[in-house]
Amino acid sequence: MALHKITLPTPFPVGPVNVYLAEGDPLTLIDTGPRTGEAFDLLERELGARGYRYEDIGRIIITHTHPDHCGLVARIAERSGARVWTHPYNGEWFNALDAAMMRRGLFMLHVFNEAGVPEETSAGMTRNGARMGGMFTAVPVSDWLNEGDTLRMDNADWQVLHTPGHAGGHISFYQPDSRQMIAADHLIKHISSNPLMEAPREYGEPRDKSLVQYVESMQRVSQMDVAVAYSGHGEDITDHRGLIDQRLLFHEARMDHLLHLIGPGERTGYALMRELFPKLSDFEIFLGLSEVIGHLDILEERERISVEKRDGIIYYRVNG
Repeated sequence: MALHKITLPTPFPVGPVNVYLAEGDPLTLIDTGPRTGEAFDLLERELGARGYRYEDIGRIIITHTHPDHCGLVARIAERSGARVWTHPYNGEWFNALDAAMMRRGLFMLHVFNEAGVPEETSAGMTRNGARMGGMFTAVPVSDWLNEGDTLRMDNADWQVLHTPGHAGGHISFYQPDSRQMIAADHLIKHISSNPLMEAPREYGEPRDKSLVQYVESMQRVSQMDVAVAYSGHGEDITDHRGLIDQRLLFHEARMDHLLHLIGPGERTGYALMRELFPKLSDFEIFLGLSEVIGHLDILEERERISVEKRDGIIYYRVNG
């Protein structure tokens, strides 16, 4: 038995993505790579090098619904007949994709307006967001994976961990005997995972505070006994506590910097994002806004800043 890491190219700035093949019954593919012919063909060759075909895959697990991790799920499921498993939070993307895309689009427009994004920039971001949505095809989910569930893979029992932050429905897996963790994008060695803003599950509900969730998830995993964490991008992680400490220090430093940028006056989320990331364009602006607003969420919770909404735009001011 073995757990195989397979690295596939993506068309995204994050670079190549790691998917994992867990031997056993059923043969399990954890994440699929992006919806590109290049990734599909390379994955087929990598399966063959290990003595398998697409038709041998009996289970596909999706750790979260970002296109570099789930873009090929429909094509592989159709080819293999495999059952698809994921967290219930992700269900709408698989079972009601049109509704999920509509809700996401309306949410993004609302966020852009509140952040003070210029109309022309907002329109470009929305167009690019729609193209990103086109990189995923819905496929019915067969089984749900919840926090506390146990999954048999690679001749061992793995615990299911709900680790929201980078994505609301993100799941990781932990094998206590070998102290292995399949972390996906929860932990990445060479870059900090971006806590992306997501539309609330129902219209009218407040959005989840992604960075607040991410910090809580990292603190939880830091307390676990992990020998090696297998990441969704880049190298394996053998010092997860050291990495998490670095990430938490980074976020503290970023919040201090934002307080400095706000200064004695008031600033919008978009203005702060532009100072931090002046070269971002199109959909990348949403990534930058997610990071900035995530830090502002924490500063607001700590009562370090005050928030005022005027004419539909949110302004931030330092307290004291």
